Amino acid sequence: MKRLVVAITVLVLTLLVACSSPVEQPSQEEQRALKALEAHKMPRIRWGDSPTDEEIITTIIGLESKTTDWFTVDKNRWYIDWRCLIDPEYKDAVAVFNIYIYPKGETEEYVDEIENRMNRTVTSGSSGSPRIYASAGEYYIRVEAIGLEAYEIVVWAR
Repeated sequence: MKRLVVAITVLVLTLLVACSSPVEQPSQEEQRALKALEAHKMPRIRWGDSPTDEEIITTIIGLESKTTDWFTVDKNRWYIDWRCLIDPEYKDAVAVFNIYIYPKGETEEYVDEIENRMNRTVTSGSSGSPRIYASAGEYYIRVEAIGLEAYEIVVWAR
């Protein structure tokens, strides 16, 4: 009987380990971006009423322009916190950081946008935390990043 209990326990533990999802590690690009933001003492994004871990829908970290996978927003009140760092070696007059929010499947009409152009007098970067005026649903984000060293976007809902 004791062997049966041990065998069942081992089987259950094996199944639990096999079925658990692996912890997703940040990519090398994401690690470099976060390291740059922290090295330049760009503060973590948290304005006023900060989201809890449960309220965060997705986090996007990068160095250059990209289009994200789609994500689901299950509330009508949601926000995008963002921060970006200008590349000190960027020589043009204006760095660009734009965020376009699209419904899943749409490629032309975005539901909201955040446009940010920074001139060379901005030495570190910029950040913000606007409310997104779109209903619950499935969305993706297109990030336009020119002249940036790094950026972070946090999508959350309450």
